Amino acid sequence: MRTFSRQEIIGNLTVAAIFLLFVYANFTALTVEFRFSVSLLLIFNSIVIITVLLRRPAERLSLHPFDVAITVLGTYSSLFMVGITSQDEMLPLQIIGLLGLVCSLTGLLTLRGSFGLLPADRGIVNIGIYRIVRHPIYAGYFVSNICFILQNFSVRNLICFAIFAICETLRLLREEKILCQNPDYLSYTQSTRWRIIPFIW
Repeated sequence: MRTFSRQEIIGNLTVAAIFLLFVYANFTALTVEFRFSVSLLLIFNSIVIITVLLRRPAERLSLHPFDVAITVLGTYSSLFMVGITSQDEMLPLQIIGLLGLVCSLTGLLTLRGSFGLLPADRGIVNIGIYRIVRHPIYAGYFVSNICFILQNFSVRNLICFAIFAICETLRLLREEKILCQNPDYLSYTQSTRWRIIPFIW
């Protein structure tokens, strides 16, 4: 297995540092007023930092400018969403958002060192929640962000979410393009047909 290059190490530390800034921002917001939806972002972003620092090098990695652009926009656009304290949170959406977080965290913990941001092949994972959908992290993140936007609606948050949704969908498809070069992944797609929504897509 290949090792990280100096550039990749710098990239990992940079990604972790950026997420740390938003974790700090989430934490600061919670000290002013507790919001369940913001706390979910805090937990997820904290786990991402740990996973980024512990991930393994990719066997195949795309550094195409388009892939870099959609990865940056898709990853960081949602981090600019902010809690709107003037709006009440709703228990059903809190529960659904929590379930989305659990789905994403389960996917992260199952992937462990195979987690990455840029479209890449860091090995095939086909156990646990990955037997249900091929991209549970994306699925959970979409659910959590939809619940967040419904409870913290603003034009800024809506724009951030729209950028997130478009870029993450494109990133998922670009990631699959790389993964499909691996015969094991092609076999996996036959047994696990759905990308993020069972029986739909």
